Amino acid sequence: MKTRVPKLRLHKTSGRAYVRVSGRFIYFGQYGTAAASTEYKKFLAKWAAEGKEGVLIQQTDEDFTIVELTAKYLVYADTYYRSKKGKRTTQYDIVVAAVRGLIELYGDTPVVEFTPSCFRIVREAWLEKDLARTTINKYGNCIKQMFKWGVSYEMLPVVVYETLSTVENLKEGRSRARDTEKVTQVPQEDVECLKPFVSRQVWALMWLQIYCGAREGELVGLRGVDIDMSGDVWEYRPVDHKNAWRGKERAIFFGPRCQEILKPFLQGRARDRYLFSPRDAVAERVVESDTHRRNNQKPTRRKTSRVVGACYTPTSYRRAVTRACEKAKVPRFTPNQLRHTAGTAMRKVTGVENSRVLLGHTTIKTSEIYAEIDEEKLRALALEFG
Repeated sequence: MKTRVPKLRLHKTSGRAYVRVSGRFIYFGQYGTAAASTEYKKFLAKWAAEGKEGVLIQQTDEDFTIVELTAKYLVYADTYYRSKKGKRTTQYDIVVAAVRGLIELYGDTPVVEFTPSCFRIVREAWLEKDLARTTINKYGNCIKQMFKWGVSYEMLPVVVYETLSTVENLKEGRSRARDTEKVTQVPQEDVECLKPFVSRQVWALMWLQIYCGAREGELVGLRGVDIDMSGDVWEYRPVDHKNAWRGKERAIFFGPRCQEILKPFLQGRARDRYLFSPRDAVAERVVESDTHRRNNQKPTRRKTSRVVGACYTPTSYRRAVTRACEKAKVPRFTPNQLRHTAGTAMRKVTGVENSRVLLGHTTIKTSEIYAEIDEEKLRALALEFG
């Protein structure tokens, strides 16, 4: 019996050339191209020399699903998205949230069958959950990046990523996605209202942000050993910050006002201990409480597995502030708005350039140019305003 030669066919979903052997698919690239024709001829030569079973040793794309690609990518992301101290960055959490929505709809779908139409359906599901436009775009970029990574490791053909990359991000005012409000400054009277509802540590963090303009993630892990107190203006260079992965240094300077905030937390404390510790806040709250447990009272059963950390995280600090806003019945604001408040105040007094310097806003192209100038300006600004 004569063996039939596998015929080159068009995979309509992805636009690729393929042959089918014993019920399995082998792909050769974009249909109609010289590259696909060349690969097909190589396949026929191997098929003739080794028989149809020999060409099936290679891995085909048909069985490789979205959930398998996601599992491999998360292993990679877990090691890639980490700070210099080894902690996971917030980008990893964004990746996890993005692929969760993808798996819910297309987990069992072969990777080669995930088209731009499928991508738009996933995005539509995010729209139904009323996610902000910027969040949807972040999630979408994570998915595209995952497919690009899969191509780089030869897990899927490049055409799958190329077709996905043609889907543009949602534009402001040109979709039904919700746009977030612009970050505004916080009135000082609203900040003052929160004092009875936050710990001493959170209260200090809030005002430290207002005076020095640092990001919350740059301050929550502050220790005495991290601060250079040799000059009139104290200097702090965080290892982990927003642009650390770009190789850019970040300098934060504490002037007289900031120093007055920090001094009570530096006294009587080991220099390698965190200055703003939620454990300290809990201990202080217990001491100030009017009611105490009896010596023979049985321990109360824990309602959650949550453990109080050695220092605040950006999330726990933000949660403490927003909950205090609810209790104080003032408009809800976040620590990022306190940083914006510092920049706005600086801009009114000294101009937009000094505000840019205080907040650490520099582009990659100009970061090297402004490096020395910025630090001198920061020291002078901290001495006067911080």
